Amino acid sequence: ASTKDSAKVSYETGIDLNVETGEGQRIGSGMEEIGDYAGFASLEYKPLATVTLRPGVRYAYNTRYGAPLLPSLNVRWQLQHGFTLRGSYAQGFRAPSLKELYFFFVDVNHDIVGNEDLEAERSHNMNAAIAYRHAKEKGVYTSEASVFYNVVEDLITLAQVSATRYTYVNVGQYKTL
Repeated sequence: ASTKDSAKVSYETGIDLNVETGEGQRIGSGMEEIGDYAGFASLEYKPLATVTLRPGVRYAYNTRYGAPLLPSLNVRWQLQHGFTLRGSYAQGFRAPSLKELYFFFVDVNHDIVGNEDLEAERSHNMNAAIAYRHAKEKGVYTSEASVFYNVVEDLITLAQVSATRYTYVNVGQYKTL
């Protein structure tokens, strides 16, 4: 990362490595593994002293699912009199876990079976907020109002598929506001 408070441009890069392994009688063929290897970068640009733009990108290689290039954009505008306005947009991706794909747990009290046909989740996430901060002699007063909107394609959830059986399924589209 490169960050100086006085700089108009700074950046951050990194990697994210995640390997999940499972072994046992209740996991698919007895031993399963899935990996997610990602790199990310973001750039912070201050065109004005009161405005900050932060675009970013993340690329992952998943050993079982094709992961897309994921962009993001964050904007902060420092208004007058202690007000700050923020907005963001980002895309998301989540591959199913080993539990969701291969878990097999059937006994007297349970009937949960993984689903090898699951699709990965993909999402669009938006946020906006306005915050107020006012310093006094004996403290700081703050307040914030925010909204968000998320759209998740192929959300993975546990569902009852028969009288006693549960499995993981994809929900076509899931929205939160």
